[in-house]
Amino acid sequence: MDAPLNVLPCPRLPHPHCPKPHPPWRTTGRAALTARLDAGAKAHTHRGGSGGDCVQVGTDPGSRDRPTTMHSMGVHIQPLTGHGVVTRTQLLASGLTRATLQSLIETGDVVRLDRSRFAMPGTEPHITTAVAAGGTLTCVSALRHHGARILAADAIHVRRPIRRRRGRNLEESVVECAAPSGMPDHPLDGVDAALGIALTNHSDEDAMVILDSILNLRIRSRSELHVALQGHSMRATRLFARADAGSESVLESVVRHRLRTRGIGVRTQAPIPGLGRVDMLVGKSLLVETDGYEFHADRESFREDRRRDRRAAALGYSVVRLTWEQTFSGWPQVLADISAIIATRRHLRQPRTPPTGSKRPMRQ
Repeated sequence: MDAPLNVLPCPRLPHPHCPKPHPPWRTTGRAALTARLDAGAKAHTHRGGSGGDCVQVGTDPGSRDRPTTMHSMGVHIQPLTGHGVVTRTQLLASGLTRATLQSLIETGDVVRLDRSRFAMPGTEPHITTAVAAGGTLTCVSALRHHGARILAADAIHVRRPIRRRRGRNLEESVVECAAPSGMPDHPLDGVDAALGIALTNHSDEDAMVILDSILNLRIRSRSELHVALQGHSMRATRLFARADAGSESVLESVVRHRLRTRGIGVRTQAPIPGLGRVDMLVGKSLLVETDGYEFHADRESFREDRRRDRRAAALGYSVVRLTWEQTFSGWPQVLADISAIIATRRHLRQPRTPPTGSKRPMRQ
């Protein structure tokens, strides 16, 4: 049975969006949220004598999610932290009446997802779709929600227990991922659970992009990831060992992974005297730079890249600059060109050291 929402006493002030003054409120109980809801989510209820129920389901003050407030028929609702999905039992236990809940459903202020679960205002559409399909948002979709970088994934990735699969056809935009049985039935998987499923269902390249971004963006530390991946496959352990916190983009992770897979040694974010940090250094003097659109979309960035290339050539470096299209549509030719440079041992030439005191801007 679902636990009621955590009910907290309200301050003796009217709700900021409520037009009617409230007499001193009484609380309707106190209980912890179940494991189905994020630990930071809180809700509180106050009841006014002249204006129906006033229910507020809100975010924890420390949450990064910005609450969206909605006022309808005297009911003030804010989405729960992280997902915004609650059960009928939790809403009724918080003090909301059945009549008011039905009115909110009819006006579209609350969306019914199935017989017992509802989406509050501001719920992310992907979570709504996953729950309506009887599942949990997981894999790369959940990781993107938590801030990780992933390769293009237009589909919504869900996992479903067997009991929720009957009679529910998935939309074309929804993909069901293989997942261990017995996982908690809640709207959104956390980082560790979603990562485990992503490592099971996706290629080494996809997994490397995810692992790199989790480390680079400090979503998890390397020690935390080590603990989270204990008990996973040898493949997961191997990929984790190769993950690089220095990779700053999807494109950089993909190029590094492909080069290392072919036995080409690569140093990431290597500092070059007189030039600054470069995306990748092969040998002593071959620089591989990736031009992801997000970092090179303006004219100023274009000019700065060309200035760096000119400076690198003056110092004796060879530069290979790769775009997204070249990497994903023309990789065989890219690999052939880099292999040709390595075959002539040009990547082992000793570059020139800039004069002492040379002041060239460093890329941060």
